[in-house]
Amino acid sequence: MILGFNTQVSPSAERTAKERGIEIQNFKVIYELKDTVVAALEGDLNQEEELIEKGIAEIKAVFNGRDGKVAGAEVLEGQFTKGQRVHVIRKGKKVGEGKIRTLRRFKEEVTDVDEGNECGFNLDGFEDFNAGDEARCFEVRLVSPELVKR
Repeated sequence: MILGFNTQVSPSAERTAKERGIEIQNFKVIYELKDTVVAALEGDLNQEEELIEKGIAEIKAVFNGRDGKVAGAEVLEGQFTKGQRVHVIRKGKKVGEGKIRTLRRFKEEVTDVDEGNECGFNLDGFEDFNAGDEARCFEVRLVSPELVKR
């Protein structure tokens, strides 16, 4: 892509560009040029993960379950939902993360647990829970990066 601002394209340059599959655009308004460049660049970038915090829990105990270690926790804020990502924090540092594989209230498997309730959960890819760890639950959204603030 070739972009111009307040310029003329010679017929020979236009012909050569067409032969080679190169797009030529000429602009008279600078903001239209900027918008075109930003749109082209954003279209070529991969989406990024955006984490939206949904809940915080304190791990009270750790149990051996059928599928590995289970964190027994109390949801202090928000909500924990099966399938969402959890970061495990110990002494202020993230020690691991994974998606909630199973989530239970007592013996019943549930899809979410609200603030003020206790639950048990295990994660895909992490089992090294300790009593006293903090667990933060996040919804993961894929967003296109914004190159220029609008």
